[in-house]
Amino acid sequence: MSRKLSHAHWGSFDAEIIGDRIEAVAPFQHDRDPSALMGSVPSAVHAAFTDATLRGWAIGDEDFLHSLQKTTDRRVLKARPGRPPISKSE
Repeated sequence: MSRKLSHAHWGSFDAEIIGDRIEAVAPFQHDRDPSALMGSVPSAVHAAFTDATLRGWAIGDEDFLHSLQKTTDRRVLKARPGRPPISKSE
């Protein structure tokens, strides 16, 4: 188990990490008015990763995704919705 100080737009919190999953969070010790939203962090992060995994999309910043795309023939980056444009061959 490890603990990591992290931040969100509603405040700072200590995340308890077991393996590769956030198991619990606690408000930053000096926060005088911690938000109740922090309790939803573990399930929200897990849901985001589960959704991305089930949909087949990688998660990461743009540099990571572009480097990952170079290593595989599978599409990693999302494309525009709809059918691809028809290319005119001559």
